[in-house]
Amino acid sequence: MKAKKGNLGFSLVELMVALPVVVILLWAMLTLSEDLFRKSGLVGTEVQLKNQFNTIMNYVMAEMQSAVSLAPAENLYVTGPEYLGVAGIDSRVPKLATSACRNDRDANGTEKFSIIRHTSISRALEVEKLLRPWNELDIDDLNKPLRLSYHANSASTSYPFQTSGGSVALFPELYLIDADLFAYRRYRVISATHVVTNLDPYDDQVKLLANGTQDTFTYTQVQLGMPYNYEHVTQTKSALNFITGSMAYAANTKRTCVSPQNKLIELNETTGETRELFDPSDFQFKFDKFQITYYGSKTSSTIDRTAFIEYPLTSPQNVCMNLVNFRVQFSRAAAGGIPASTIAVDRMALIRNFNNKRAMSCL
Repeated sequence: MKAKKGNLGFSLVELMVALPVVVILLWAMLTLSEDLFRKSGLVGTEVQLKNQFNTIMNYVMAEMQSAVSLAPAENLYVTGPEYLGVAGIDSRVPKLATSACRNDRDANGTEKFSIIRHTSISRALEVEKLLRPWNELDIDDLNKPLRLSYHANSASTSYPFQTSGGSVALFPELYLIDADLFAYRRYRVISATHVVTNLDPYDDQVKLLANGTQDTFTYTQVQLGMPYNYEHVTQTKSALNFITGSMAYAANTKRTCVSPQNKLIELNETTGETRELFDPSDFQFKFDKFQITYYGSKTSSTIDRTAFIEYPLTSPQNVCMNLVNFRVQFSRAAAGGIPASTIAVDRMALIRNFNNKRAMSCL
């Protein structure tokens, strides 16, 4: 039977054949769109992870670049079977935080997780000066505390040991630079008090003004303690002398590492406090590697940590630069239709030295 002339519609059979085809095409288009959106979201997540991690690494590298020299130099590495290969001034986690940092190696013995340990001064606080000589051997003598200048009348809070809430604001460490440049040393801050007296802090003598009245002196009296070494044991005292006019800075010795919980953390060595810097699980990733290698500025070969040596302060080579390379790897396991993924981040910093140590290849 022929269709009537001018009838442009579809027959029932044609509709029954076409409808499943349309449904299949729509399903394919929706599936494709969903897949594109999911992939776009995954790419966006990876970009966000890299951007935020690079922001944190900018802070970490700035801290490393502001690391101060220590003289006498502190150990850069530890020899023996317990050697774990840590960047910075030594090779082991302090005993107060033995489980705070990952420092494991792979099956070939290659270090996978490095630990940075460095001392830096507070750039936000001004320097104070010693008002009379002080010797390290007197550090435990309560009758011979360190005497520092104190800006009692300053409206600025950018000076250390300011009064806050009726007490003197403390910080973990004090970094002393001898005025004759014979010593650069860090010490733990135990206590500090402000003193107002008519006795000159230099010689404990009364001084008269031009009108015959007694002069008034205001200063900060600080009780110090020897710093901890890599085993969280106080270091041995030595006969280091800091003359009048030597400089004192607020300081801190910190460790930067990946914790067993797979978070990049900053550990205050003196107080034991931990600050979280970056958590890749916010992006469904985890750390696979936080590895640090060194390159001398005059060579392209990797430098082993045991090849770092002490150099004298008078050495003409004391501006030697070292390249420190960060190789970081994140991974995400496949789950819930999300494919597995790996992200690698490489950053390099130019470091002057690590606490008065440098690579032999730079000599």
